Amino acid sequence: MRFLIAPDGFKESMSPAQAAAAIARGAAAAAPEAELDLCPIADGGEGTVEALVSATGGAMRTATVRGPLPGMRIDAQWGVLPDGETAIIELPSAAGLALVPRQRRNPLHTTTFGVGELAAAAIDAGCTTIFIGLGGSSTCDGGCGLAQALGVRFTLDDGRSLDQSSDECMTGAHLEAISSIDRSAAAALGQRGVRFIAANDVTNPLYGPRGSALVFAPQKGASPSDVQRLDRGLRHLASLLPDADADAPGMGAAGGCTFGIAALLGGSLRRGIELVLNAVGFDQRVQRADLVLTGEGRLDEQSIGGKAVSGVVAAAAARGVPVIALVGDASSAARQWTLPDAPLRVQAVYAISDLGHDLDESIRNGPQYLAQIAQAAVRKWLD
Repeated sequence: MRFLIAPDGFKESMSPAQAAAAIARGAAAAAPEAELDLCPIADGGEGTVEALVSATGGAMRTATVRGPLPGMRIDAQWGVLPDGETAIIELPSAAGLALVPRQRRNPLHTTTFGVGELAAAAIDAGCTTIFIGLGGSSTCDGGCGLAQALGVRFTLDDGRSLDQSSDECMTGAHLEAISSIDRSAAAALGQRGVRFIAANDVTNPLYGPRGSALVFAPQKGASPSDVQRLDRGLRHLASLLPDADADAPGMGAAGGCTFGIAALLGGSLRRGIELVLNAVGFDQRVQRADLVLTGEGRLDEQSIGGKAVSGVVAAAAARGVPVIALVGDASSAARQWTLPDAPLRVQAVYAISDLGHDLDESIRNGPQYLAQIAQAAVRKWLD
């Protein structure tokens, strides 16, 4: 018997590799004779660099960059693939929500500038294809901070001009005040053959009822009035860049960072989960499996839009292999994935939250509890 263990990370608790190891411990306790194939994955957010570098035999690099808050400096990792020309960057390493203390979370005041500094480091190292994995962001700056770090200049309505040499970084609070944008530095990068590819799996547009601010900003600490201000700012940004389609699926990912990569840097979009599944050889590995154990921090309505678990479920279903989802928490709608007529069907959904611990306890001891529900899930499946 062979189990394919393919979880994403659990935000603020476990990386994809840590989650896979925890599930493996539980599965081994329930089925000591089973062969375990650990295959940690990611959908463009945290864990993407680790997954792709490990799968391809690339190398990890570290750069000291600005963090999401003013005055914050962090050592962030990025990856280079064996060709020496392809860099893998993940936004959470420099602008992730986990980097911001809970009491200071507010996407009006956070920036993606450090993500742009990672891209600049990769370019300086000779990379010309820059994959930027999106997800888990603390930001809603429309990717302006990232673009600023790469030389794009923003002039505000009070006459200030912010570029890569400025001490002040573009944030969500600046968006409404932008009067003009100079993208000549980005055009120069393009002429040198540098291309940017945003990897993510949400389908939300930039603004509006399903847009970045209204859907995601409350999770990042924004008040109702903050949310409206951010949405106005994203609309204003889009009005200054009419050649980019702000309504296109995915433009609202990571606080509108996808839109910034496309509109300010001339980049393109690719589904993060497809990128990772191809790199780890998922299709070949799932064909040899009797059961897939996958998971992520929360399974909800957004998950079906293309996040990690839905990508795994779809790929496994194409090969007729059953899947069990092991998650931190699951909405009532997500638990309906077990029904025969579900768009993406799983055998069962097990959640750490069902164990009855509070959130902080569940995050702190996530690996222990994930192993516990994995053991219960495999025992039930074998009965």
